[in-house]
Amino acid sequence: MTDWDNFPRTLRVIELGAEKNLHRGVQIYVSRNGDVLLDRAWGDQGQEESLSNEHVMLWLSSGKPLTAVALGVLYDGGLIQWDDSLSQYLPEWAMFGQPEVTLSQLLTHTAGFENSELSWPKRTWESIVSEVMQRPLPEDWPMGEKAGYVVAASWFLLGEVICRLTSQDFTTALRQLVLDPLGMKNSFCGLSPDESSLVALKLGRMFGRTPRGLEDLNWHQGDRVMSPAPGGNCRGPIRELGKLYESLLPNSATNLLSNETVHQLTKRQRVGMYDQTFRHKIDWSYGFIVNSNCYGADSVPYGFGRYSGASTFGHGGSQSSIGFADPEHGVVVAWATNGRVGEPRHHERNLAINDAIYLDLGLAANSTS
Repeated sequence: MTDWDNFPRTLRVIELGAEKNLHRGVQIYVSRNGDVLLDRAWGDQGQEESLSNEHVMLWLSSGKPLTAVALGVLYDGGLIQWDDSLSQYLPEWAMFGQPEVTLSQLLTHTAGFENSELSWPKRTWESIVSEVMQRPLPEDWPMGEKAGYVVAASWFLLGEVICRLTSQDFTTALRQLVLDPLGMKNSFCGLSPDESSLVALKLGRMFGRTPRGLEDLNWHQGDRVMSPAPGGNCRGPIRELGKLYESLLPNSATNLLSNETVHQLTKRQRVGMYDQTFRHKIDWSYGFIVNSNCYGADSVPYGFGRYSGASTFGHGGSQSSIGFADPEHGVVVAWATNGRVGEPRHHERNLAINDAIYLDLGLAANSTS
């Protein structure tokens, strides 16, 4: 059943969030062992417009795994190795005197890139990539031995690697490598002006919390829709993000990647390291957070809830969304709200929604309570 009937706790958490002014609307998708259990939207996005499960939502950093999976396709094709040097694909990196950095270090956030302003989307892809390659990395950063989550900079470089290996712009390459093969026909990371006009009426809005309430950020307009940004500007109906995670579960009906590549992408590659950005220990794979409840289930940022399996992997989007797969339980969860409300409030909301889903699925120890 894809209705709310079997998810009363989840629905109530979403309703309470709206009462607390955390969001106006939510898209949510849950499946288990390939069976869709919930594919719904709740609420509205202002201007007397209900939010539907067909609206194209902004995933922010929940879309980062798309780039990792695209690299996985290239790995399966023999075009990259995870420990290859970045300069092997971007020779300018070495020409600018930058230290040796590997693809694996970029994907595990252990290369020392700073979260500085890149003036996206005002600047072109080429100018942003050029600037990132010329910005010196911290001299005291031990490569691969110190962790700090990177919002955007290193992801433009990973995107550029994909561009050069495919001889395509990032938007086209992502579509051909990942989106089209998985049937994610309504998802994208960047659009042409003509394409943008076609999806304009489907674009979900994003609101930011202010002392006056939730105010429209206007992130559904202009360059913010058309300009690609691998680290944070993928969009689509949230069910399609769920399809990505379903393809990464064992015995998936969709075999985009080899089993070995899925294993490499989703196993713990970075273990027990304190993240300088999140101020918390978090384990990481190649582009995914891996269940880090062992460091504090109630405190780990962008966690998957208290009841998720130990090998659960996924990624959250800044103060608003998350997607993950739980191989132990065969569960896939993806949801996106239209309210960015600050990290503390979102942390509470994230934990509450994910816990409620597992309770409604009967997969939590106290699910009968």
